[in-house]
Amino acid sequence: MKAAVVHDLNAPPRFDDFIAPVAEAGETIVEVRAAALSQLVKAQASGRHYSS
Repeated sequence: MKAAVVHDLNAPPRFDDFIAPVAEAGETIVEVRAAALSQLVKAQASGRHYSS
């Protein structure tokens, strides 16, 4: 399985390989097809936004 991972907030995400998840008892695997990575979230995560 591949996933886009943010390693550095000043660089674009990189695709990394991961082992496919296995659901344990009482768990459900959810397939995420898309997720937004907004500039606001990047600024908050890096501590450059007043709300962080």
